Amino acid sequence: MNLERANLTIGAVLAALGPLPVLFSHKCNPVSHALHAELGPYFESNKMLFLQCDPFKNGEHLTLKMGRLPMNGVVFYCTDESNQSKACERELATARRMSVPIMVIADDEASPPPDLKQRLYPKLPGLTGRSRSNTFNELADQMQRRSRVHAVLQWLSEAGRTVEEREDGCAWLCEQPAQILAEFLKEIAQLHRGKDEDNIVCRTLATVLGLTATREAIPYLEMWLALSTHPNARYGCDLALQALQ
Repeated sequence: MNLERANLTIGAVLAALGPLPVLFSHKCNPVSHALHAELGPYFESNKMLFLQCDPFKNGEHLTLKMGRLPMNGVVFYCTDESNQSKACERELATARRMSVPIMVIADDEASPPPDLKQRLYPKLPGLTGRSRSNTFNELADQMQRRSRVHAVLQWLSEAGRTVEEREDGCAWLCEQPAQILAEFLKEIAQLHRGKDEDNIVCRTLATVLGLTATREAIPYLEMWLALSTHPNARYGCDLALQALQ
């Protein structure tokens, strides 16, 4: 893997994309808007994210707009009101469909949907001063790491990507934290083009799945191994399988 070339390629891709959009999903009220105003700088200063709030205009069809809304992350402000909001429900459903990372900030005793409880999330009551600032900064940092991976996966999945671009993208993924790679395991596996896959791309994708350190990657690797005829691709799949078994 040519990591220097890969970092240059993906660095240019991310630079061209500019600040990655993160949707602030909330029930509209003064408290929610005040929290968005407080959170925004943590995401936008050096994290290269844009925390967008209410990106809709009067007269727009909400469901259709949501389906076309660019986003690489969602921060869900969980309150009793937002849990009952049809708009928030649609936003979260769209994010799930797009495999967008969703993080939660909870208020009072409100409990987020079951699938969102799998991530640790901060509760606002009692968060003040430096503790509040550190929490918001950490949340923005965690979102940045995942939003970048999500954006690169979107770029890699485009039909027009050359073999060299795909090699660079997969090499860049190899440098990302294992925890984050595991969160995107299915999306990474979907990059493989079956029996027509380039052998270097196949080997590097196998390395990425091996780095996830999760046995959920094994069926994908076994399938790729069965499809592969090139010794380089087979060697990569074998190595990754050995690491997981």
